[in-house]
This record gives sequence, structure tokens and C-alpha cells, in this order.
Amino acid sequence: MAVQHRVTAIWRAETGHVRQVHAPGIVVEGPGTPPVHLLLVTEWLDSVSLHLSWPWLHGDVHCSLRQAYRLADADGRSCPLIDSRVLPLAGRMNEVTFFDTHSLAGPQTLALRLRSRLAVPIGIPFQG
Repeated sequence: MAVQHRVTAIWRAETGHVRQVHAPGIVVEGPGTPPVHLLLVTEWLDSVSLHLSWPWLHGDVHCSLRQAYRLADADGRSCPLIDSRVLPLAGRMNEVTFFDTHSLAGPQTLALRLRSRLAVPIGIPFQG
């Protein structure tokens, strides 16, 4: 008797809706804050999603707060926040945050500001 495992997607995503996916491998560390890993950046047709992860520290009241605080274009205009989820999993906090990018034109570097390091933006390549 063969056992087959069926994987069901939670969200159905057509490949035509995704422009680009890349794993930048960026780790942001600051004094007194846990390291935040930017695991994956997905460019959709009119948005970008950022997948971040950091250690789940027992007793840290700020641990469950969203890290992706602000995303701005090359001219400094903010991209509107669409949605954000932060969930604990396997000893880490895991975040997926979506920003609206429909008003962006052309390739540029976006500036991502994390809650733990607001003064230091992270450059995110964007193909537009």
C-alpha cells in the first residue's frame, strides 16, 4: 500500500502574479536588540512582501511587534502598508508584511526601516 502525501496551498498564487523573488540574506543587529533576518523579498504585480525572522526571547514584551516599520521609494515617499502578520514558530518570531507598490515606476532601491533600527534604512532592490 503506497501512502501519498498531498500538500495543499493556503493561498493559491499564480506564477504570473509574481515578478521576482529573492533571498537577500540580510541580518540586522543592534545593541540590545535580537538580530533580525530578512529571509525573502517577493515582488508581486502591485505589492512587495517581506519575510523576516528573529529570536523569540522569553519575557521580551516587544518581541511580537512588527519589525518592517516603513518602506519608502527612492524619492522618500512611503509605500502604504497593506497587511502584516507576526507569528511565533520554532523558537522564532516570523513576520510577513505587504506594502503597496502600484505607484512605483521602474527599477530602484527601496528603503526599509526596521523597528529595531529606525535610523538605519536597508536597501531593497526593486525591479518595478
